[in-house]
Amino acid sequence: MGRESAPRSRRPAGFGGWWWLGLGGIEPSKMTLRSGHFFSSFYLDRIIFVSNFEGSVLSSWWGPHVGFQARKATTERSKRPTKRVACGRVRLSARHAETARAPMPPPRRAGAGDTSAFFAATLVLWAVSVGFEIGARGRRELAAVAAGFAFFQAANTAVRAAVSRDPLFVNTAVSLLHSSLTSASVIFVLLCQWRTKGLENMFQHEELVGSSWIGAYSALCFSCGYFAYDQLDMLRYRLYSGWIPGILMHHLILLICFTLALYRNVTINYLILTLLCEMHSIFLHVRKLRRMAGFRDFNRKLVKLEWVLNWTTFVTARVICHILITYKLITDAHKFDKGIELPLALSGMAGMNVLNVSLGLDLFKAFARERNQQTHQD
Repeated sequence: MGRESAPRSRRPAGFGGWWWLGLGGIEPSKMTLRSGHFFSSFYLDRIIFVSNFEGSVLSSWWGPHVGFQARKATTERSKRPTKRVACGRVRLSARHAETARAPMPPPRRAGAGDTSAFFAATLVLWAVSVGFEIGARGRRELAAVAAGFAFFQAANTAVRAAVSRDPLFVNTAVSLLHSSLTSASVIFVLLCQWRTKGLENMFQHEELVGSSWIGAYSALCFSCGYFAYDQLDMLRYRLYSGWIPGILMHHLILLICFTLALYRNVTINYLILTLLCEMHSIFLHVRKLRRMAGFRDFNRKLVKLEWVLNWTTFVTARVICHILITYKLITDAHKFDKGIELPLALSGMAGMNVLNVSLGLDLFKAFARERNQQTHQD
């Protein structure tokens, strides 16, 4: 007896079947609050399954609300034994998953528009430079950079072993640790300086450019080691998107600015003031971890409090702080010596202010999206 065939469906010629798959637990990408894309292929039982992941990285956490269902429309087998190809689309079936909108991106090919090799090469050159300064030139004070890198790499290993093996979750958890430690250290440095020299004297041009507050140099070295670790972790697990990933470019600019300042021992206090924005980064990382854990009820008091703190620190610790630093650089421009300090500082702050505008727009879209999703559910 012949095998009964399934009804013919509309699909591209040459495709032997159609798969429909519903998966939950997709989380937003690390770089932005908008959904990204992740293209992958699987070879399963002589079937090549090509999928477009609407979202970024599949979280390793699977809650009871995640549904999984599949159906397959089969066709007659060909007389000649050939590999059958199926094309599918992953859809979100989780209760709180976001709606997918963007089209399928082209597959990522090694060497075809992939700039990861450039960022990896610059990271290697940076490591060689820092190692040369410490080993050959005896700059022992720069050992805190290597200590920061080792500390956050050890934290990554601990979170991966004890909590979750999802690269995005681990990276976000370590980033939260860095933001918390950096915010505490910067506030401690500022309070000590305020008690020592007073508020009027601590923001003089000579203090901000030519000297270094107590603990400021070590804190900057420690953060520099973190950005090197985070750059390596994102390159290793491809936690970025785009031909020129903004997060990798951001880390590269910070590594260049921080390292040159540490080598020349100038503008250390200016850079410490820029790190006040890490107070806002705390709530960005908390929000991402909360959503990855499945807590997306906008009406909860803790979620509303998180958004209040998110917006408050964004305006105060990021926007206002960076605008004041830029204003101080412009008004004291005539006091700088001829060199790269002023052009590098102004260009860096200009880039930070542009990024703040983009981040603010993304933050507003995420806030409106969560509120609208809760309204529809109610």
